[in-house]
Amino acid sequence: MITLRCTARAAGALGLQLDDDPPPGTSPLGDWYVNLIPTAAGGLFLFMNEQSLIMVVVPQDDRNILYAFVARVGNLLSMIGLPNKRIEHELEHFFDARAGKTKSKRLIGVMNDLALRCQEEIDRGTRSSPVSLSDLEMRIATMPQATIGYRTASNVALELLQSRARFGPV
Repeated sequence: MITLRCTARAAGALGLQLDDDPPPGTSPLGDWYVNLIPTAAGGLFLFMNEQSLIMVVVPQDDRNILYAFVARVGNLLSMIGLPNKRIEHELEHFFDARAGKTKSKRLIGVMNDLALRCQEEIDRGTRSSPVSLSDLEMRIATMPQATIGYRTASNVALELLQSRARFGPV
């Protein structure tokens, strides 16, 4: 199980009722924060992991936002080098999702910074040359982040997902 910690704007757009205190998730990555960000090309849902700060974006007009979110997480985990078996194991946690209110102002601040970066890159794209969401996600995943000790989100995610002590062999 995972918990999606949604801003009011994201919850409204997704039609979700937010629990005040949902049960903790079972994923080694922990909760995911969700916000809706406007761009010139249309709205994007930004999903950011609370522990690793990896993020994926899903266009607001996608027919099944949550399915697309899971697919994009799998794609990003593959791009950062996680083995397929481990990706499958991680995504099993995503089959049961709860929605809750955001808890960390610090993480909202990080998310706002990432949203600004996404807006700038998306808005620089053109109709004839749109920005690849996968490329955008990978650029951000490999960018050092002060919040996680100047490590990259991709390295932190790999460390969390490859931990043998807490979650068994990879």
